[in-house]
Amino acid sequence: MQTFPNIGVDVAKDAVVVACAAQSFSTHSVTNQRTPLLAWLKSLPTGSRIGLESTGGYHELLADLAHAQGHVVFLLNPLDTKHYARAMGNRAKTDRVDTELKAVSNKLDALIAKIDSTMTAIAAHSPQHKEAQQRLQTIAGVGPVVGMALTNTLERVPFRNADAFVAFTGSTREPTTPAIR
Repeated sequence: MQTFPNIGVDVAKDAVVVACAAQSFSTHSVTNQRTPLLAWLKSLPTGSRIGLESTGGYHELLADLAHAQGHVVFLLNPLDTKHYARAMGNRAKTDRVDTELKAVSNKLDALIAKIDSTMTAIAAHSPQHKEAQQRLQTIAGVGPVVGMALTNTLERVPFRNADAFVAFTGSTREPTTPAIR
C-alpha cells in the first residue's frame, strides 16, 4: 500500500512555508509565484496531501496548481486552525521543532561568542580602554559588548557627574509625589 506525504503549508502574500509531517524534507520557504510553486509541487509524489489555510486569496494559486498536479488539497478555515493551535499549546511542539530551535540557539550562541571575542580584541589595542572595560565587566550582566559600549560612551561624552550619566541613559524618572489638596 502506497503512503502519501502529509504536507502543511503556511501561506502568505510573498511566500509559502512548507513542512512535511514525515519530515521527508526540511521545512523551507517557496516564493508564492507560479514557477517556483510548480517546481516544488513537481518534486512531490503525485497524490500528496496538502493542507493550507484560506488566506484572503493568497492560497488560490497554490491550491489550483496542486490540484492540477494530482495532489489532494485540503483548504482549512483559519478560525479552525487558530482554535486547534491554541488547544494544542505546548503539545504541538515536536522533536523536529525542538531540534530546529536548538540549532538556531547554537548558532546564536556561536555568534555571541564571536562578537565577545572581537570586542575583547578591539579593547586590547588600548590599555586604558581595556582597563575601563574590565572594571565595567565586574558589574553583573555586563559582558564585552555592553562593556565596550559603556566604555565608548563614557570616553566620548563628557558627563558632569554620575547623575548626568544616569539621566543620559534614561534609567531615571522623575519622582512621583502625591498632589496635596
